[in-house]
Parts: sequence; structure tokens; C-alpha cells
Amino acid sequence: MRETSSPLLGLMLTLDVRSILQMASEIDPPRSRRDDAHRSISFEALDATLLDALVRLVNLLDEPTLVPRLAPLIHQEITIRLLTGPHGPHLRTSSSPGPRPTDCEGGRLAQAAFRAAAAGG
Repeated sequence: MRETSSPLLGLMLTLDVRSILQMASEIDPPRSRRDDAHRSISFEALDATLLDALVRLVNLLDEPTLVPRLAPLIHQEITIRLLTGPHGPHLRTSSSPGPRPTDCEGGRLAQAAFRAAAAGG
């Protein structure tokens, strides 16, 4: 464990499964290691471009009138960066409604999202 003298910041961002699946179908998947898609959770170093998008999203909170217009665009950028980066294989697998070697929570959420979409929800 690394010791640090400065505080750490945590961020939770909820991603839309339908958006992930739509964007994933339009983007070529990144090369992955063999076991990437079967992991329950994905830990990777945060690259500067993804960090920049996340910081812009947080900074947008200081300009509430711009949130409705810019937040969806930044969310889309974050999703694309996640799909095309080292998290891509895991994100594609965990948001896919199809069968996988391990049934993780993300897959069940994707199945529920598809059922809701099919029911008009």
C-alpha cells in the first residue's frame, strides 16, 4: 500500500448500460489480455485523458446552467474512453446480457435493462 501525505479523492459515476452497449457496437474493441473479460472487477491506472474528462464533469457542477447540455456529452466521452481503454473488455462483458463464464452483477443489471427497454421502460 502506498502512503501519501495528500488526501485521496473517490468518485462514483453511474454508467447507462444501454449507452455502453450502443457505443460498444459502434467501436472496435481494444486488444485484451486473455483473462480481462472474466474478471469480476477491473483495476487499471487512470490515464490523463480519462482523468481530464472526469475533472471536467466535476467542474461542471460549478456551472449548473450548463449541466443539462454538457454533462451528457462528457458522460459519452467517458464511456468511449473506458470502452477503448484497458477497461474496455471488462466493461463490454459485464454490460452484455448474454451468458458468461461467471454471472456477475453487471450482467444481471444488463439483462434487467434489456427487459425494461423491451417493456417500454
